[in-house]
Amino acid sequence: GSGKTTLAEAMLSQAGAIPRAGKIEDGSTVSDWDDLEKEFQHSLDSCVLHLDHAGCHVNIIDTPGRPDFFGKSIGVLPAVETAVVVIDPASGIQPTTRRAMMRAEEYGVATAIVVNKIDSDSNLKGTIDAIQEAFGRRCLPINVPCDGGGSVTRCFLSGEGDSDLGSIDDFHTAIIEQVVETDEALMEQYLEQGEVDSASLAGPFRQAMTEGHLVPVMFTSAREGVGVAELIDQVIELFPNPLQGKPRPFQRVKGDEREVIEPSHAAGDPLLAHVFKLSSDPFVGKLAYMRVHQGSIKAGESHRLDDERKPVRLSSLMRMQGKDSSDMDAAIPGDIVVVSKIDEIVCNSVLHA
Repeated sequence: GSGKTTLAEAMLSQAGAIPRAGKIEDGSTVSDWDDLEKEFQHSLDSCVLHLDHAGCHVNIIDTPGRPDFFGKSIGVLPAVETAVVVIDPASGIQPTTRRAMMRAEEYGVATAIVVNKIDSDSNLKGTIDAIQEAFGRRCLPINVPCDGGGSVTRCFLSGEGDSDLGSIDDFHTAIIEQVVETDEALMEQYLEQGEVDSASLAGPFRQAMTEGHLVPVMFTSAREGVGVAELIDQVIELFPNPLQGKPRPFQRVKGDEREVIEPSHAAGDPLLAHVFKLSSDPFVGKLAYMRVHQGSIKAGESHRLDDERKPVRLSSLMRMQGKDSSDMDAAIPGDIVVVSKIDEIVCNSVLHA
C-alpha cells in the first residue's frame, strides 16, 4: 500500500517506456497484470520491468509488499544492485519495512528509501526522524519536498534555498559529510577548504551506498508524478550500476571443498547467470528469469546448467515488460533475461560455461 507499483508505473511513463501510467484500481498497470492481482488490487508476485533514459538501460523489479507474499521480494534480491524501499508517510515504518532493509543488508545489496505520497498531509519531517531512528543516521535525503509537496529540489550537489523540511543547505552539508567519509583525499580537501568539487562526488557516493555507509532518501508523489523524473535521474547518475555494485559470489564444488568465484566484468570471461525466478505461461510453458553476472549470452547458444554434463540450448532470449516479451539477440552483465522450454531449469540454477 505504499505505492511501489504506482511508482514503477510512473517511472515507465516518465521515461516513455509506456504511453501513459495505468492505475491499480482499474487494473491497467503493467506489473499487476494477473487476474488475481487485478481482483485484489495489490501485487502477488514479482514483476520485471525496464526503461531507457539518458543512454542507460534500467531494470526494475516490482515486488509485493504484503507480509504473506514477502518471499517473492526476498527472491529477487540476488538479481539487483539496489533495493529501493518505499514508505507511505501516513503508515510510517512497518514491520515489512524493517524486514526489507534487513534482508537487503544480509544479501549485500545497496539500499535506498523513497518516501511516497508527499502530496498528502502527513508529517514528512517526522517520517525522516522515524527513518533515521529505525535505520541510522546514514539515511539522508538527496532531494527534499518543496511547495507543500508539489515539487522536489535536489540537495546533494546544491545547497541553496528552502524546502518544506527546512534549509536545503543543512541537508546538503549532511549528505556531503557522509559521502566524503569514504574517500580520504576528499575528506582532507573538505576539512581544509570546507567544500569539494561536485564532479568528484559521484564515485564516492556509489561506494558509500555499496558499503552500506549511505542510504539515500528521496521523495515522490507517484500518483501526481512529483519527483519521478528526479528519481530516475538520480538512479542513473548516483546508484551503483552492474560494474560498480558488490559482486555476488558463486561457489564451485570440487569433491568435499567449495571454491568461491567472484564474478568479474572483463571481456571474454566465461558465462555466469543465475535463475532467480520461475513462472509458467499457458502458451509457452516454463519461463526462467536469469540475471547475467559475468560473460555474455546469445540466443541459440548451448551452455552447462548446474552440474549437468549435457549442455542445454537456449533457443531464444527474451526481455520482459510485465507480461509482454521482446526478443533479444544477446545479453551482458547486468541484463535480466528470460528463457523458455528448458525443463531441467529450477530456481537457483546457474547457467555457466
